[in-house]
Amino acid sequence: MARGRTITMDMDKIRKLSCEVYFGSVVEEGGRYKTLGSRAVEVLVVGRTYEEAYERVENCIGSIKSPDWQLIHRRDIGSRELIEKRIRDAERVRAVYRWRRERGLGRVRIDWVPGGEITIYDYA
Repeated sequence: MARGRTITMDMDKIRKLSCEVYFGSVVEEGGRYKTLGSRAVEVLVVGRTYEEAYERVENCIGSIKSPDWQLIHRRDIGSRELIEKRIRDAERVRAVYRWRRERGLGRVRIDWVPGGEITIYDYA
């Protein structure tokens, strides 16, 4: 269970790497952070390249620790591979809309959940 775990952050190192930390499900108690559930924090970095940003954010994440819990983070979020996949998926959806618009076809709803399939509902 992720609730009630202590997390510490080396904010000086995080700032030095120009990372930003956004708090999700945490509460501050006596200068320490306690988790209220999973997805406790989000780390954001802007870089000139994917590789630069990815390396910096991984270094920042290394500055976030828990003395009583093994923290888990998703290394795929923000990766070149995932971003390129999301771009390809969005291009597929745009192509469907374009194709339907060019043919004067009826209304359509396209549902897509990241990591899932695209579902097309046609209300023509």
